[in-house]
Amino acid sequence: MRIDKLPFEAKYFWNYKKNADLPEEIVVEKVLIYGDFEEIFMLEKIVGGNLIKNLWNKKIRNNKRFKKLNSVLEIIYARD
Repeated sequence: MRIDKLPFEAKYFWNYKKNADLPEEIVVEKVLIYGDFEEIFMLEKIVGGNLIKNLWNKKIRNNKRFKKLNSVLEIIYARD
């Protein structure tokens, strides 16, 4: 996914070149951590809820640094 073609703020990807082609996993992780709810729901339309849920479970969910974020994402993505 090319950064310059995404509908998200470039500052989320500050450590990459403006036209970098990133794997979906990196884009999802950055938007989950730095984006707002509108952007998270926009991301879900682009990559799908399953990918977001899987990456959240794998990389963010158990990280105590994201306690507040996880409490909200828990409501959205832990419903099964």
